[in-house]
Amino acid sequence: MQLRHINLALLIDAAGGDPWQVNNTLQSGNPAAIDELASAFHDAGLCTAESGAAFAQARQRFQAAWNRENGEHPINDSAEVQRATTSLHLQQTQLTAIGTDLEAIAAALAEAQKSAAAKINALQIQLQDIDNRIGMYQEANFDTAELEQVAIDDTTGILHQLEKLRDDYAGILAASTT
Repeated sequence: MQLRHINLALLIDAAGGDPWQVNNTLQSGNPAAIDELASAFHDAGLCTAESGAAFAQARQRFQAAWNRENGEHPINDSAEVQRATTSLHLQQTQLTAIGTDLEAIAAALAEAQKSAAAKINALQIQLQDIDNRIGMYQEANFDTAELEQVAIDDTTGILHQLEKLRDDYAGILAASTT
């Protein structure tokens, strides 16, 4: 964006913040990397589920094939086997839950980035138009104060929208860690 009549530093100061910086912060995240991590956790949970199913099937075969005289299964009924079986199920649930949370985070970040980029693009188009009109007003010796205020108001509005996008994403991120 090439502005000839609007001082960007003064505009940012008058708007109370830098919408481009907020956008850069959002754009610095990598939803594709988060998505890959989500897939890895989800796949690990599925592998754990498959392992758990294979273990349960093997245990059933063992129970059907061997029974001590008193009806107990000393190997399968041991505390260690019971703990491992319970742990395996918890791990599967935890892994898939982590994958789901990460997928939601990736989606929220991608949506925030897309929305922020569109808002910044619209602001830049609007500011370029205002800048051109200010140039025409200056050539005609017209007062440019109203156009300058529109530029400030537009920038302030987009700044607040971007901050809300960032805060909403941060809220989703924080909620997934609890």
